[in-house]
Amino acid sequence: MEPFYYHRVRQVQRSRWWWWWVTLFAVVVSVLSRPRKWKPEYPGIDSADANDQNGHMKTTGIAEIKAHLSEYLKAVKAGEEVLVTERGVPIARLTPLPPATASVAGLEELERAGLLRRPTRGLPAEFWEQSRPEDPEATVRAALEGEREEGW
Repeated sequence: MEPFYYHRVRQVQRSRWWWWWVTLFAVVVSVLSRPRKWKPEYPGIDSADANDQNGHMKTTGIAEIKAHLSEYLKAVKAGEEVLVTERGVPIARLTPLPPATASVAGLEELERAGLLRRPTRGLPAEFWEQSRPEDPEATVRAALEGEREEGW
């Protein structure tokens, strides 16, 4: 059983213009399979290529980030930002955390304000092996929750 288009294909092959049809088909396929050159612009978002290595933000879709999450996390650890899109619309931005020196500076500021006193020595080794005191009425927990509610 021949397909319904068999006779038309044979007719095109017999004509002297068959190469024109083949070329036209190849051009149409190549044009349709080409990626889009334009990207929608969103305010505040750099629309650089996803593989741009000039300090621009990488852009990726959800399926791509699910498939290669560890690679994108390595890039974020290295200091890059990754923009996650869903059908071309940005939905999330992965940015690296600030360095730990910021938290040390914050501790120094609290110490200068008199709200914090840093330890002068470490805890003794036997501290971790001591048994905890029993508190059946949970008075310590109640006191802690009371301080938290006051905003101390």
